[in-house]
Amino acid sequence: MATLSTASARVTRCARVASRVGRVPAAASAVPSVRVARRGDSVAARATPEDAIYRVMSANQEVSVITVVGTSLVSDAVSRHKTAPTATAALGRTMLAATLLGTFKGDDETTQITFKGDGPIGQIIAISDNTGQVKGLVSNPNADPPLRPDG
Repeated sequence: MATLSTASARVTRCARVASRVGRVPAAASAVPSVRVARRGDSVAARATPEDAIYRVMSANQEVSVITVVGTSLVSDAVSRHKTAPTATAALGRTMLAATLLGTFKGDDETTQITFKGDGPIGQIIAISDNTGQVKGLVSNPNADPPLRPDG
C-alpha cells in the first residue's frame, strides 16, 4: 500500500509525464479543467494551476485516494456571487463535494447536489461532471447568521 508521501510524489510524476505525452494515466491524474459558471454566463472561469483534482491508487490497487484543491475556484465563486462568509462556506463546500463525486461518473454524466433548507441560506445547488467542471448557486448569497453559543 502506498503511503501519502509516496502517493503525492507519484501524482506529481504522472502529471509531468502526462503533460509531455498529452494524455493522463488512469492510475493517477491531475485534472486542470476546474471551472465555475453561473446561469447566463457566456464565459466560464478557468482554474488556476493550484486548483486540481488528484487521483492516486496504491500499487496493489486496493486503495484509491481522490482529493480536490479548489481555493481559487471558491474565490471565483465568491467574486461572481458576492456571497457573505457563511454562504461562501456552504457554497464552496457543496461545489467541492460535487466535484469529488463527479470524478466517479462516466462521460456525459453529471452529479448534482441540492440542499433545500428553510434557514437563512435557503437552497444550495452544485452540478459537476467527470472532468472537474462545476457550477453552483446559493438562493440567498447575503445570508450570514450569527454563530450559535454551541458552535
